[in-house]
This record gives sequence, C-alpha cells and structure tokens, in this order.
Amino acid sequence: MKEVLASAILLVLLSFMVYLGKQTISFRDVTSKPAVVTTDAEIFYPPPIEPPLLEYTDSSVIETIHFESLNSTRIFNKLKGKAKVYYRDYYYGTNILREEGTFVKGDYSGVWRCYSPEGKLMRECEYPILD
Repeated sequence: MKEVLASAILLVLLSFMVYLGKQTISFRDVTSKPAVVTTDAEIFYPPPIEPPLLEYTDSSVIETIHFESLNSTRIFNKLKGKAKVYYRDYYYGTNILREEGTFVKGDYSGVWRCYSPEGKLMRECEYPILD
C-alpha cells in the first residue's frame, strides 16, 4: 500500500511540474525498491561543519562543503565564464559517491545518477540538456 501511495504522490508531483511549464523529466529506476517519500512540510539544511573549501583552477572554481549531519560532502565545480556547475555528493564518512550531475543556470541538466552507500547505481534521471 505504501508503494502505491508513494508512486501516486510522485506521479502527481511530476505532473504538476510539467503543468507549470518546468522541465520534462524521465526516470529510470535501476533497483526494485520503491521510492522513499517523506511527509515533512519543510526541509531543514543544517549549517556545514566548517567553511567551504575553495580551490581555483584555470577554468573553474571548485567548492567543497561538508555536512556531517546530512552524511554528505558536496563538491561544486563552477566553470568560469559559464553558467554550468558539475555537482558531486559523497557519503560523508566513506567518501563513496552518492549523487552526480550538472546544473545549468541553477536547473538540473543532462543525466543525474544516484548511488547506494555501497556505491551501487540505484537510479538515473534524465533532464533536458540546457546551454
């Protein structure tokens, strides 16, 4: 019953996004596990445990932020002179890749992948490729 409710909620949310003229998204679940849906009305992101680490290269600025309470280390590779950001999220304690993808002008772009704590591919989401 919970799986049916979770699927119905996900379908309604996706339909609403398409109705609002947002991006058309296709999902490919590579596991047999149902989607996890929380009922929290607000999402609270605690502050990082330390200031962001900035690294400068010829073509980009790489920002690393650690969130111990979210079990997350997030890396934003921002290209200089472009509105494109390569994003990677790692499990905090193990540094195993959790999620990877690209933002263009703040929107999801291209293929996004999500991984389990063991590093196994769980899901791929394909968004329109933005310039």
